[in-house]
Amino acid sequence: MNNRPQLARQALEAALKTRQKYKIQLLEPVNVYDLAQKMGIEVWFLDAPSLEEIYFKTVPRTIIVSALRPPVRQTYNCAHGIGHSVFNHGDKINELMDEIRQSKQFDPEEFLADTFAGFLLMPKTCVDSGFASRGIDPASCSEFDFYSVSCWLGVGYSTLIDHMVRSLRTMKAERAKKLSKFTPKQIRTAILHEEITEDLIIVDTNWIGRAIDVQVGDLILMPRGVEAEGQCVAFHKAHENGLLFRATIPGMGRFFDMNNGWASYVRVARRNFVGRTIFRHEEDPDYESTYLH
Repeated sequence: MNNRPQLARQALEAALKTRQKYKIQLLEPVNVYDLAQKMGIEVWFLDAPSLEEIYFKTVPRTIIVSALRPPVRQTYNCAHGIGHSVFNHGDKINELMDEIRQSKQFDPEEFLADTFAGFLLMPKTCVDSGFASRGIDPASCSEFDFYSVSCWLGVGYSTLIDHMVRSLRTMKAERAKKLSKFTPKQIRTAILHEEITEDLIIVDTNWIGRAIDVQVGDLILMPRGVEAEGQCVAFHKAHENGLLFRATIPGMGRFFDMNNGWASYVRVARRNFVGRTIFRHEEDPDYESTYLH
């Protein structure tokens, strides 16, 4: 069957039902690794440069994600694997996504899983809320504001643009073209006034629904007045737009603002972690980090 609109509707319905079943509010982003755990799906990270993700219809069902892909790509790939599970597909091995799209003909099962992933991570209500709660108009906002919403959703900057154009149809192609002139690396460099090899996560007090998930070495831009609790993150330096914190060692901590009562957990994973995903934040007293002061 090559009826893409019908398959897209099926994927949307399945994504919304999955959120409902596992009590994930439509106004909140989803952490796919936490969701997979609730669903009884094992998720592993594997040191495999040519891999996107593998889904095994075994007992327990298992998703293997490349440890060498960017975190936002890992998130999408895991959501894609969850889609295969929801639709009761057989075993799947997906190599680099760009190569798949160039070399393979239309595959209804891959289309279903891919579209499911988009709607699971970015349902319209959640996307609209992400912009509205921050007073941001996606039709006219800066690339920096758009980047901040993608951080909250836990998806790639270009992934959000593409989803709003193709799936949600809430953005015009001309607007998408203007935003697409900027890459995440260019945006990070413009914000920090320097190039970094790690990631930059922009957080504000509208961040709700999921923990702040980062890797060792990543920078987190917080509003002024926010404090950190725990050993896994440390104050880095003051910034013209707030405070910069650095993820230093694996573990869990918390950010909070005593002035307005806002708080959020932060979870720091080893960089390019390999192994079972539930252990990615495990503290290690012998862990040596180049990011500790």
